Amino acid sequence: MSDFDRVILTGATGAVGAYFVRRLVDEGSPPTVCILRDPNALERLGRAVGPEIASRITPVFADLTREDEVLAVTAKLGKSERSLVLHCAGEVSWTKSERLAAPINIDGTRRVAQLAVTVSRQTPSLVFLSTAFCSEEHPPRNPYEATKLAAERLLAAEFAGLVDISIMRCSLVVGTSSDGWMSRFNGLYPLIRILALAEVPCLIADPDYCVDCVPVDFVWEQAVRAAAMPRPPGQMLRLVAAAGRRAMPLQSLARLAVGRVDALRRRHQQPPLPEISILAERQFRFLMRSSKSWNLSQRFAKVEEISELMAGYVSHGGSGREIEAIALGGPPPDPAAYMDRVLDFWITCNERRVLGARRPDWLLAGEGAGA
Repeated sequence: MSDFDRVILTGATGAVGAYFVRRLVDEGSPPTVCILRDPNALERLGRAVGPEIASRITPVFADLTREDEVLAVTAKLGKSERSLVLHCAGEVSWTKSERLAAPINIDGTRRVAQLAVTVSRQTPSLVFLSTAFCSEEHPPRNPYEATKLAAERLLAAEFAGLVDISIMRCSLVVGTSSDGWMSRFNGLYPLIRILALAEVPCLIADPDYCVDCVPVDFVWEQAVRAAAMPRPPGQMLRLVAAAGRRAMPLQSLARLAVGRVDALRRRHQQPPLPEISILAERQFRFLMRSSKSWNLSQRFAKVEEISELMAGYVSHGGSGREIEAIALGGPPPDPAAYMDRVLDFWITCNERRVLGARRPDWLLAGEGAGA
């Protein structure tokens, strides 16, 4: 960070951005400016990282989808000698339409890049968080991937000669590899909840499907390395923060999640929750046909609904397409070496739910049907 006299961060209230704020403050980096949507976002940041850390950043307020607000912030910031911009803000939903995603993911990225050029006397550095599921070889599968890929191309076409650009393509970002800390439970965590709390009797999926994830501290380390890395004028740096060949099979993730939950329940003299089965589509269809004669149809009433989430993971992850990690200073850590800590942190934050004595609705429904 010694090459910069100011850091400008967007998306500070997000899961990645909040961790970046912690590291920027803890490590005594140059003065940090956070572009937040409104004062309510500053309150959320304080709850995520603690008021002491939040008090050590400089907040400015602008909606990145509004040109006038970004121009006002640009004027307010004035010029520094050389700024580093960490652009973490974006619409990350896999299901929202391109009409909703484009204003922040494409237009917002253009405004942030222009801000970087305007507020820095020397060539600024911009680290843009994209998605590892972008691909030049495969068409986008959803508006999230499409708009992130469009933003990458926009930066290359309009700003490569004006800004030192680093594209950081991340897979599913989870908590830190050291203690599992995460400010928001998005991305992989809804699936973890379903597996850990046995919310359905089964999921429709391939048990060998690999769930690619990367810890947030590795994303930070790569961003710092990328920002400091010299490169010829106009040359963009492209990195992929992903587990790649070491991605964890879904069945292994499910067993680990259930095992960590059961360990806590045993310590509190609670019975274990039932383990979720992971079934291929044809197996599930057979089970559904048979369930009527077994008086078990109520057990599976929500399986198709919740399995749409799993379909989203498979589609988003590329239906088995392996992602190749491209990293600086060594490969990402193996999920098998840190996923227990990620799960334990989530369990600690959700201990009351995990220790609930109530058996799953689908199991009770099956017992009632058979009575």
